Amino acid sequence: MVIYIFAIILYFINAICGLCLPGKHGDSCSYNCTYRHCFCSSERACEGCEIGYWDRRQNCELQCISLTCRCTNITNCLSCKDGSYGLDSKCDKNCSSGCASNICYNNGTCFRCKSNYTGNTCDSCEDGLYGANCSLQCSQGCEGRACSSRDGTCNCNTNYRGEKCDSCIEGRYGLSCSEPCSPGCVLDDCTSINGNCDCKEYYKGDTCDVCVDGRYGHDCLSTSLNDEHSETDGPNFGAAVGGVVGAVLVGRYGLSCSEPCNPGCVLDDCTSINGNCDCKEYYKGDTCDVCVDGRRRCGMDYLLFPNFNDKN
Repeated sequence: MVIYIFAIILYFINAICGLCLPGKHGDSCSYNCTYRHCFCSSERACEGCEIGYWDRRQNCELQCISLTCRCTNITNCLSCKDGSYGLDSKCDKNCSSGCASNICYNNGTCFRCKSNYTGNTCDSCEDGLYGANCSLQCSQGCEGRACSSRDGTCNCNTNYRGEKCDSCIEGRYGLSCSEPCSPGCVLDDCTSINGNCDCKEYYKGDTCDVCVDGRYGHDCLSTSLNDEHSETDGPNFGAAVGGVVGAVLVGRYGLSCSEPCNPGCVLDDCTSINGNCDCKEYYKGDTCDVCVDGRRRCGMDYLLFPNFNDKN
């Protein structure tokens, strides 16, 4: 009993005073002790045994029943080495890697957890984290932003797919996978990050949301009525898919841009929705399709729009 108490006291003195590891001595712990399992303050001294060895009188050459035990004879196991637990099984279990300072009680529970770990045995990551050292974030596609601490797998939110729910379903991209891929994308699918894709015929652009020059309308199937125009002439070439930007030809309006603007419109151009425009001289009406009062001829266009009520 006295030997045991003395060994424990020496161990804690060494630990508290910050002495060298077993088998080393000197101010910088650079010198070897004669007896490698001893704590020593000089070459041939032996002032205590390292964990797993016993009997200082024999220079700590005798091994405990387990190298993770502190012992005073070949059969007993009085306490476990830091990082191990389970006296009943000779300290053959390892504390969780999430235990602070790698220390746990005899039942495996930790004194406290490292950052990002949780649970009595600190073997789980905090919510939203997973992986080595619980340093990786669960995908925002995971339900409740919760995933397996081991590999990050989870149940997916709407519009997400994959074991870790880190990709959008086909046809979606962007934040929360809420944006639809352009109809110009091959297979209607695109990258989850920015919507880039390979383009179908007649489409162009990183996201395939613009018709090639000379094409417009649904699926970019309609062709330009004026092939002499260049891309700089206006919105009638390379129109945006779906008609959002420049989806009409100059001088046309209505469904599929099938109606011509009236010749009474300034610059022969009108709004793409209903044909309304600013009128040339001698024309009136929302679409400038009527001569002003008192005129049978509207400028040089009298053959197209005569005013039959004019008797002069």
